Amino acid sequence: MVAAVYIDRKDAALGYRDGALELRVPDAGPRRIPLRGMERLIIRGAATCTSGLLAQLWERRISVLFLSGRRSEPGARFHGGVHNDAGIRVAQVLACADARTRCQLARMLVLAKLHRQRRVLETLAHSCPGGARKAASGLRATKTAQEQIVQQSGPGLDWLRGMEGAAAAGYFSSYKAFFAPSLGFEARKRRPPPDPVNAVLSLGYTLAVFEAGRAAALAGLDTAIGALHGLGHGRPALSLDLVEPLRPLVDRFTQGLFARRTLTARHFKATPEGGMLLAKAGRQHFYTAWEAQAAPLRRLARQHARFAVHWLRAQKDIWPGEAP
Repeated sequence: MVAAVYIDRKDAALGYRDGALELRVPDAGPRRIPLRGMERLIIRGAATCTSGLLAQLWERRISVLFLSGRRSEPGARFHGGVHNDAGIRVAQVLACADARTRCQLARMLVLAKLHRQRRVLETLAHSCPGGARKAASGLRATKTAQEQIVQQSGPGLDWLRGMEGAAAAGYFSSYKAFFAPSLGFEARKRRPPPDPVNAVLSLGYTLAVFEAGRAAALAGLDTAIGALHGLGHGRPALSLDLVEPLRPLVDRFTQGLFARRTLTARHFKATPEGGMLLAKAGRQHFYTAWEAQAAPLRRLARQHARFAVHWLRAQKDIWPGEAP
């Protein structure tokens, strides 16, 4: 049984046959991958899928993510049939419509992210000579943000986002120092990512958002209704909320890929738009390494989603129920 399957062939044709995903590519015989035990399917590029396969994936609640062929940006995605307890989604809507309750949830998410950012920098500080000096400014920035948020009993969303943004700037100013200067990583940038590190971070964050969305959907939450991230057409706001405390895990994973030379500059190629793209051989290394370390991130995503459900149910003033 394979929990995660990656299809990275633009000429792949995917169908369903006798309880298995049937994969066909030119100049090769069909390959079958049992759906039993599969939890997620990631498809990159212009592959084709039959309606029969999509129906089976939906029925079995196998999460599917389509990535664009050029930049590996997220496209269509689903997580299977809708959770049976609609009351969870009602409570979520009511909570996010209440400014005080929404800020409370957003505050917890930001504090969890800051905590894990500090842990990443503390780990990196001990990873090489001079590490403590490199990590110092980022540790100060994240600690200051933590202290100020804790001291504020009812911060507004704009203030909270500002604190998170300021802490992120300080964090990345230290984080970038743990990469070879030849990689050209100066700051977090995307669309398009201008260097190999940003290219890997973007792909890792995309997969982490997918995992957060999967955990939220399986817990009965609506991935489009968030607290820290507002409503937006086509925006998976709750997935973006729940991924915030997971981003530092992606950061640590990315730094390890380059530190161990699992990925090097030769695994990337420039795009006409001036960006940097992880080439196919590099993606194969990435997928293998990602699956080897994905269990803790997926476990945290499930924990965060379940906590959100329990927390929503504890809000007696917004939880719909029978009158006493």
